[in-house]
Amino acid sequence: MVEGLMKVGFDTDTPVLSVSLTPHNFQETPALIAFFKDHFTLKGREAAEAALGAVDAHRKIAALNGTPLRYQLPEHHATEAL
Repeated sequence: MVEGLMKVGFDTDTPVLSVSLTPHNFQETPALIAFFKDHFTLKGREAAEAALGAVDAHRKIAALNGTPLRYQLPEHHATEAL
């Protein structure tokens, strides 16, 4: 699957990211449910920040090269929610 995502990214010159969050040794107890909820919220935030960083880097590289991006991005990122 990741190979397919990478191919799409290279073929279209579009950043494609994949994140997998999998709990290790999960047991459905209130303490672990609370821990993993907080942990996955943090990891999801980190993944979103990494994605925004990749897009910003892509924009900067395109600007330095004087080439337009081959994909459209919104001008405003919802980073306030992060």
